[in-house]
Amino acid sequence: YALEDATSNYDVLIGHFKDEEGRRGYMISNPTNPYDNQTAEVSLTISSKYQGALVVQNGEEKVVTLQKGKLSLEVSSTGAAFVIPLKAK
Repeated sequence: YALEDATSNYDVLIGHFKDEEGRRGYMISNPTNPYDNQTAEVSLTISSKYQGALVVQNGEEKVVTLQKGKLSLEVSSTGAAFVIPLKAK
């Protein structure tokens, strides 16, 4: 697996997906009540085989370089982010 560890200040759901070629993706969802306005601060530890990640959040895509194998995200109440770990070319 690419994802080695995950921590958050609030409960989150993490779905694990794999395509036909074995590439992995992770959906991080914050299921908290929107009236509570709880933004989850999520830290993902990703295997050293990967250099970065494609993050799709709020309709925008961005490529993020991992910092010592870590990726930090903020996911708002009822929000989500899709993370695809990227290997170095």
